[in-house]
Amino acid sequence: GLLDRCRRLRQYGWRTRYVSEEHGRNSRLDEIQAAILQVRLSRLARENAHRQMLAARYLTGLAGTTLRLPVTAAGRTHAWHQFVVRTPRRDDLKSCLETQGILAGVLYPVPVHRQPAYAQAVDLPHTEQACAEVISLPLHPDLGLKEIDRVVQTVKNWSH
Repeated sequence: GLLDRCRRLRQYGWRTRYVSEEHGRNSRLDEIQAAILQVRLSRLARENAHRQMLAARYLTGLAGTTLRLPVTAAGRTHAWHQFVVRTPRRDDLKSCLETQGILAGVLYPVPVHRQPAYAQAVDLPHTEQACAEVISLPLHPDLGLKEIDRVVQTVKNWSH
């Protein structure tokens, strides 16, 4: 009904997570969330700096592994909202991390051109390969170097 459609439209047109059935938006912010975000805005620079430090630790620690690591273009900065790496063995890596109690995300596993709402008869092999290979390692302002080092060591053990 109408309520279900409104719920879909406010979150990307999803009925099932990551599957857009119709054109939707990201409009889930209500007044309470906005008030909380206004207070949190004062922490943004500090949290972004912490994320950059954690990402640098990942980049250093994971250099030389079989993972394809993220690259920041020269003269640019990165907010590190996510730390996304690529591997053709993504599902194996995800399982390995989970056995160690490390949650890693596979965000947007279905490419946009394959979503029911946006389906097009186009051939996008690079997009489809990326969707099959990407995995987001844990990265948020509450993590410390010890947790990053644990993820790095788990990935290194898996990679060999």
